[in-house]
Amino acid sequence: MAEKLRRNDWILVIPVLLMLVGLVSHRLDGFPLDTDELATIRFSRGEAEQPFNLIQIWTAVVGISPDQAFGLPILYSLWSQLVGWSEYALRLLSLFAGLLSLAWIYRAGKDSFASWAGWVALMLMASSVYFVTYLHVARPYSMVVLFALMSVWGYWRLTLHPVTGASGRIARVSLLLGSVGIYYMHYYAVLLLVSLALWHFLFVPRDHRWWHPMLLLALATVIASPQFVGYLAGIHFVQTKSWHIRPGMMRTAEALPWFLQVLTNGIFRFSGGRQIIRHRERHDPHLIFDRFDVLLRAIEKKSTVSPVTFSALFQHGCIHHGAHHQ
Repeated sequence: MAEKLRRNDWILVIPVLLMLVGLVSHRLDGFPLDTDELATIRFSRGEAEQPFNLIQIWTAVVGISPDQAFGLPILYSLWSQLVGWSEYALRLLSLFAGLLSLAWIYRAGKDSFASWAGWVALMLMASSVYFVTYLHVARPYSMVVLFALMSVWGYWRLTLHPVTGASGRIARVSLLLGSVGIYYMHYYAVLLLVSLALWHFLFVPRDHRWWHPMLLLALATVIASPQFVGYLAGIHFVQTKSWHIRPGMMRTAEALPWFLQVLTNGIFRFSGGRQIIRHRERHDPHLIFDRFDVLLRAIEKKSTVSPVTFSALFQHGCIHHGAHHQ
């Protein structure tokens, strides 16, 4: 009996996932879309009667904000064709990605060390306010976590604990899909793939299996090559636009304690962060434009956003517009 329970201890992960679903699901449409979420909709033109197709999304991101990867707007465009453009529908994808991440990190810990390691990793992630917050935000962060876990787990299974047969094929698919997902989701997350490649090149013995992960990483790079135009345009965009250094932006001395507060679930408190963010919003006309732009398009479409988002967009737009012109 004890051996049977040990083999099927993954079943005990399900209550943790259900607990998070209960904790997060009621918040999926409990607050209005914020500025960054609205920007994702704007790149997909989801607030209009005819949303952009994939080529138009790519053109919009490169033309408007090339410092952003365009995988997320494309993903939401495809996702919305199945479930719609409501707050609940858009944020549900982040919740699904987060639940898969939790299951994956448990499996990664168990495969790497033992069942107890999987449980420690699972509980640390499930109890992180930083992680749980992004489960109900229509942004790429929970998906970045999922793709990172897929990449690291697949790489580990191929390199440090070689597997063959069906397990080997699953590991290869995991490494490939995770790497492609990282390329298309977030610029900085690509540093993980660079780190894996450097580690593999410098420290892994060159036997007949040495080429497998490198070829998969190279294939992922080729598949993600359309994103490279965005990378280059994004570098130029950030270097040439003076407004990317915005009034009220955190300096290093302010960001470090704020980062510490986030990682420790608020054990270390820093009270200045919210005031800095509000100060930035009052002085950044781009945030005001995003709110009014989506609001006006919603009026044309008449059914894009829920009443809670519609009301918040109007109020925030008016308040910030007035503050900007004081």
